[in-house]
Amino acid sequence: MDIEFFDFSLERAKMLYPDLYNDDLILEISFLYDRTVKAGSQVPVMDLARELDWAPEEVGEVVLTAMEYKYLTNPKRGVIGATITNKALRKLKLFGKHKV
Repeated sequence: MDIEFFDFSLERAKMLYPDLYNDDLILEISFLYDRTVKAGSQVPVMDLARELDWAPEEVGEVVLTAMEYKYLTNPKRGVIGATITNKALRKLKLFGKHKV
């Protein structure tokens, strides 16, 4: 039996493209970027761009917007990448108390 892996966050981000300022897209990219950093990527924007099949500049733009919206932390000096914030996790309904 051939089982295919389906990444819902990745597919949702692709579906929301090319509206780079859509809040739902920015949240999904925040989640995917955080996951890429935690996986040990040394170049998370490039790796995520390759995974999404987007231009690295587009991914970088969305990541910067996510930092402005406080969905991602600002990277600390000497550390590669940023991390997802509790604000973003709450909006994604992945953390804390929320209404369903």
